[in-house]
Amino acid sequence: MLTRRALAAFATATLCALPAWAEGLSGSYAVEGMNPDGSKYTGTVSLVENGASVSMTWTVGSSSYAGAGLVDGKVITVQWGDPNPVYYFITPSGELHGTWAGGKALERLVPAN
Repeated sequence: MLTRRALAAFATATLCALPAWAEGLSGSYAVEGMNPDGSKYTGTVSLVENGASVSMTWTVGSSSYAGAGLVDGKVITVQWGDPNPVYYFITPSGELHGTWAGGKALERLVPAN
């Protein structure tokens, strides 16, 4: 049987060990990716989380893209006007690792500090 002190210590350790994404996804991200043709790109992403929903705006060079989607556990699915959505996996560090174009393209979002 756990004592109150042991339970409090466990709860404190658990809360301190929460991954970065547990603090919320909203914010600015640096983005780097690879297009389906193998060319690389960089830019920024603004992500706004509202419950289980997200809205995102990508800025890559002089182009801007917008999308919206849902968070389901550690996976975010974003519709952005292409037949294939972007699928992101939320990593423990708070980075989002994604694929789009039916798995032919990759993208990594790193939280901006």
